[in-house]
Amino acid sequence: MRRRNSSANGRVVEQGNQMAPRSRGRGNGSSNGVERKQDASPAGHKSVAREAYRFLANLSTGIFVIDGKAKRAIVQRIASGDMGTRFQRLPVAASAFDMVQLPGRRVSKGELTAKMIQEMPPERFRRMRLIEVKATRGPMEKSLRGLFFSFQYPEQLAAQTLGDHYRIIFVVINKKAVESFHRVISWSRMWSMARYIHVQFSIQF
Repeated sequence: MRRRNSSANGRVVEQGNQMAPRSRGRGNGSSNGVERKQDASPAGHKSVAREAYRFLANLSTGIFVIDGKAKRAIVQRIASGDMGTRFQRLPVAASAFDMVQLPGRRVSKGELTAKMIQEMPPERFRRMRLIEVKATRGPMEKSLRGLFFSFQYPEQLAAQTLGDHYRIIFVVINKKAVESFHRVISWSRMWSMARYIHVQFSIQF
């Protein structure tokens, strides 16, 4: 998730967790104006993402960290119709979510394994929500005004496909003196809050 801040000279500074901050235009050493990632940023973004996952996992809301195998197990069960037959033929990618939420469920070490998901009764599996986490460092108002973040196509497709089974959680990690916070937002609510939308195509040859 990225936050747009304007510096004194009018440049836009973008900060986030899952992709590096990028400088726009010719002033970043690029001769053709292509956006270029800064070398020192990826570790910091991974760090704030990990902090956000820990913050959410420590809440008593049944939100769990899962690994790649567990994600694939969830995708397979959705494809088999275990979340509801209306989702059975609709594609949901493992890259479209970071965590899951099972209301009222507590798991040792705060994790759900692929085996646990595979053996989960259908009636419990149908209560699962897939969580996409957008994290940044504060300070930030709880209204999230001014926040600038990316929302990829797999995430969009999952949000539109799964409806109430999909949620976006924004996490702001503040310094020790200021309490960190999170906001849970639905797909439709996210669009109603948006003041600016920038469409971007990612192309690879």
